[in-house]
Amino acid sequence: MKQCTRCKKVLPEDNFRIRSGRNGARQSICRRCECEYGKKYAKINRKRITEARREYQKDYKQKNKKHLNNIQRRRYSETVDEKRNYYSLYRNSDRSRDFYLRRRYGITLIDFNEKLKQQEGGCAICGSVKGKANKNHDRLAIDHDHKTGQVRGILCHKCNWGLGQFGDDIELLLKAIEYIKSYNSVSPEISNTSGG
Repeated sequence: MKQCTRCKKVLPEDNFRIRSGRNGARQSICRRCECEYGKKYAKINRKRITEARREYQKDYKQKNKKHLNNIQRRRYSETVDEKRNYYSLYRNSDRSRDFYLRRRYGITLIDFNEKLKQQEGGCAICGSVKGKANKNHDRLAIDHDHKTGQVRGILCHKCNWGLGQFGDDIELLLKAIEYIKSYNSVSPEISNTSGG
């Protein structure tokens, strides 16, 4: 335990900074008082501090001009290369789609097209074809299990969004079907398939 010379509180030694070059000796004022003093000093001497900071930065730039120029040159060349790679990739939409599918879902564009062919070119649930499902979403979405990441099929935006809103919960979807049935607004197709 140690007493702070400023606030006169007796505090554990952890509340006092270690003095540099004093073999582990502690400061005489606690961290809290030191922080308050630093804030007051910065407020009173704001002009002097900003001038000193500007002067230091100016000197640093002059002394390290060559080093800073090399960093800028390297940074510029990296961004140019990145832009070049980005534009070369996205000029070809098939390549960009393939790149996206591989990175996001672990499938290729060929896998996607085969899956779409198996689904007769449309949504696995409602059968709507690309571009006709929703005016704002012309591409069909890839439905995947959010826990495992495994791709399940290809859906239109509305069906994919609907499954997402139900959290892929089968019981909840069945309850929704029962709810719709209870109001007799269900089509005969659904009542035939869901009956035991």
